[in-house]
Amino acid sequence: MSLLPRMLSPGYAVVCAGLLSTAITLGGCASSRSNASLAYDSDTAIADRVHQAMSADTQTAAALEAGRIRIRVMHGNVTLLGDADNVMQMADALAAVRSVGGVHSVQSDLHLRAAASLGVTAPASISESARTDSPKTSRSE
Repeated sequence: MSLLPRMLSPGYAVVCAGLLSTAITLGGCASSRSNASLAYDSDTAIADRVHQAMSADTQTAAALEAGRIRIRVMHGNVTLLGDADNVMQMADALAAVRSVGGVHSVQSDLHLRAAASLGVTAPASISESARTDSPKTSRSE
């Protein structure tokens, strides 16, 4: 039996259609996987650039290396966490983050290290959020 009549048979067409469908499906999975990995690589690259920008200041570099200041990046949104030595270090760290390309927003959860060591229950911090929460007052009647 020659190859041409076999290729024209209905069963062969169904097998070819099934293989083509599988190839397209697997190709779609591969592309969505690579898009997810691109997003991850992008956040990793942003974190590396933020670390490099913050390391330009020797005090901030020391805090990064000691683990007192940590960097978290999620979908281009950067959060700084930890304890800064002083207010200038906080401001410099935030300015360094803002200068990095690819950063969509900056959130600070940095606290003054001196305040924490003195036992202050509500450590001083610089917040980048746009909230304007008014203090809650309690009324006794």
